[in-house]
Amino acid sequence: MRAHLKAASCLALIVLGGCQTIEYGPLNGEIEPVYGYQETQTREGEYTLMIRALSGSPETVHAMWDRRAGELCGAEYQKKLYRAERPTTTYGYYGGAPGNMILEGFLQCGAGTTDGAPTQADAR
Repeated sequence: MRAHLKAASCLALIVLGGCQTIEYGPLNGEIEPVYGYQETQTREGEYTLMIRALSGSPETVHAMWDRRAGELCGAEYQKKLYRAERPTTTYGYYGGAPGNMILEGFLQCGAGTTDGAPTQADAR
């Protein structure tokens, strides 16, 4: 009986267009990613890159930032992070809870690093 209820619930969510998530993708897509990215190109080979995570450890969020940087620039890039926060989400009279983690910084395609942090190429 329970299996039938679960199947019916899933079918109803699909038919009614319930929330869908994907693991990784752009924040402006139709499906909300667990690890979403958004970049703004400031000039040729330079970007402001932001990752927003619905869950996961800080290490994983940093890895997703490096993943997107590698997709934009290849193996070598410079990064300078300027925002790493997990804003508190409030729930009325019931207090708050940690919100989505946000990691944002400047990305410049090319060799080296600007903040001493290793790039994907350094990790190999």
